[in-house]
Amino acid sequence: MMSITRRTILKMFGGVAAGSIISPLPWKLIADGTIWTQNWSWMARTLRGPISTKFTTCTLCPEGCGVRVRMVGENPVSVWAQQNHPVSRGTICPIGLGAAQLRFHPARIERAIQRNGSGRGNAWTPIATETAIAETGKILAELRASGKCDGLAVLDLRPGRAISDLYTDFLKLAGGGQYLTIPSGRDLSGTVFKEMADDLAGAPGYDLLHSRMILSFGAPLYDGWTGAGPVPELALRLTGIRAGNPPGVIQVEPNQSPTAAKAGRWLAIKPGTETTLALGLAHVILDEELYNKDAGPAVLDLEDGPQPGFRSYVRHFTPQRVSDITGLAPQVIAQTARDLAHQQPSIAIGAGDAGGGPLGSGEEAAIWGLNCLLNGLGRRGSILTRPALPASVGKDSALKHPWTLEPRSIWDLPDESIHLLIADGANPGFAWPKQLLERKLAPSARIVCLTPFLSGIAEMADLLLPTPAPGEWLEDIPPQILAMKNTYGLAPSINPAPSFALHPGTILANIAIAAGLQPPGASGDEAVERRIQDRIEALYNSGRGGIFDPAATEIKPSNELRDAEELRAILNRGGCWIDQAEPVPVTSFRFFGKEGRMRPAIECVTNGRLELLTVSEKEYPLILMPHGSSGIAGGGAVPPVLTKLHRESNLRPFPAQAQINPATGRKLGLKNRSSGELSTPAGSLQVWILFNESVMPGVVRVATGPDPVSLGDLKSGKGPDILQLCAITERSVRRVSRAALRMI
Repeated sequence: MMSITRRTILKMFGGVAAGSIISPLPWKLIADGTIWTQNWSWMARTLRGPISTKFTTCTLCPEGCGVRVRMVGENPVSVWAQQNHPVSRGTICPIGLGAAQLRFHPARIERAIQRNGSGRGNAWTPIATETAIAETGKILAELRASGKCDGLAVLDLRPGRAISDLYTDFLKLAGGGQYLTIPSGRDLSGTVFKEMADDLAGAPGYDLLHSRMILSFGAPLYDGWTGAGPVPELALRLTGIRAGNPPGVIQVEPNQSPTAAKAGRWLAIKPGTETTLALGLAHVILDEELYNKDAGPAVLDLEDGPQPGFRSYVRHFTPQRVSDITGLAPQVIAQTARDLAHQQPSIAIGAGDAGGGPLGSGEEAAIWGLNCLLNGLGRRGSILTRPALPASVGKDSALKHPWTLEPRSIWDLPDESIHLLIADGANPGFAWPKQLLERKLAPSARIVCLTPFLSGIAEMADLLLPTPAPGEWLEDIPPQILAMKNTYGLAPSINPAPSFALHPGTILANIAIAAGLQPPGASGDEAVERRIQDRIEALYNSGRGGIFDPAATEIKPSNELRDAEELRAILNRGGCWIDQAEPVPVTSFRFFGKEGRMRPAIECVTNGRLELLTVSEKEYPLILMPHGSSGIAGGGAVPPVLTKLHRESNLRPFPAQAQINPATGRKLGLKNRSSGELSTPAGSLQVWILFNESVMPGVVRVATGPDPVSLGDLKSGKGPDILQLCAITERSVRRVSRAALRMI
């Protein structure tokens, strides 16, 4: 038996002391202890109280995903996906997972602030809310007195909500003005469809879940297509392809995006040649008589009439010609067309993406035409058209069709025509070129933004008025553009709004009073409540659809409910109304639109969108393509915990990073991870050059977001805006631009 002596004990203590010096543990404890003691007063305290769960609907973007919120007392502490929700189907995006933290975001506005001086780049200075409202009311009164009410505009970044009705009521009370929005890629796609289908056709929607094959023209199916990501059935299809199944998803885009990486077939076309490929596929389908002749609407311009028909037009787009323009092999083009025709029902989708923006009218028209050839429209698994929602008759207003109030596109306004712009601070979920908005403003125009955060359009404003953050006020979620079915959900207040936050409706009412007007009836929460109640009663009285209840396992028919109050109660606890009405048949369809109005839009891009740019390829040898993910591309606030992950993981690029293929970089004499200058005819931007194998040679990719303010870094201010460098060829289409990149 070993004897323990004083020498043994001394050796043991000596070994522990020597090991402690080598080990990082004590030094880490000392460092953490220092941080804790220095920041003790700022550290978050663990909440105490009863733990409960609330079901609701996310309002961070337009998608309306079902979520469940874990509560400690009256405080939300975490957000999770709601299983079986008919919209999001148990998925949720990273932004939604951190939604409980957003009320503490560093960019949260806690009082009214205005620019220090007249410049929009100047610093912010506090202003009393009453003074800010009085000054805005004074401008409105001056516009009315001078007969320039058309210079008043309200910008609604998410039309169709109950609060949208208050915006239009405000304009009516003011005696005029413009009700505006910024159209998304989905909006543009839906508008083009209406131009091609008969007047009685409903709003189009993609039936992705029942299609056997999906041809995606750059749609981010696996990266935020529904806001939350791919629905489970779609994810299974994407992954199942790798096991040797037929190609369920074919992704068409120049760069290897997350969706392209997971798709069964990736068609890496040259930038801006989507229209050419769609017409080439149509050529093969018509030439080999593969299209469905017996189903779908009457096609009015397939054969020749006073103008050459669609069949004659696509005859020139042979696989060889399309190959020369798109860069795809002729046999790949032909095989893709045959696969789409044989794997019925199949579907082609466009609508662009959150960062790259809309595809363009010509591209959308060619894609809708391809769908008409493949399935004839209106079939399960293809394009379905939704009926209009039940009309609502309000008790206290002229509210008769709350879901049909269509705002005007801001891009249609004459330049310098807006004198006072009141902007809604909702996150639209996509990026848009802010220089276009600048053109619409008169030289002395003032932008007043109603927003909870100092991000997105708030960064352009002259005056900010704080409103409740998502989850702090009652909101409703109307059906989304290109959704297969109509849905309707509510997002009741999870926790009370802070005292500094005013409801947008209350702000508008106070501005009206300051301008000498008398708003009728209720305002703020009460007015929104009445609009929502009108809509719910309309849904119940129609007897249409069913209601998903988080507490139940199946959708209950609406006509089995006792009354509208029961429907309201289910919606309040996180339910979702979903329409079961039959799709509206499309009786006639024109490939070139009514009176051939889409023909010029198609013809101008048949050789690729780059031909529209009158820029020297020698001077600007690269093709600039902006990109971004839903939620962070449009300037929405990013939860603090995700801010840390975003910056440290490098999973998502930043706007100042220019990604380029290594072969292209070496050809231009560039070095990886070096400073550079990205320039276009519109200007230049300092960037960080990164080599990336997933980028097509000859292309440079730059993310549109998130900017530093969205991440909570207020000291760095507004970050680089890549869209300022982009060439805009059709309203807000800016997917391809000529650019140059050099090291500095």
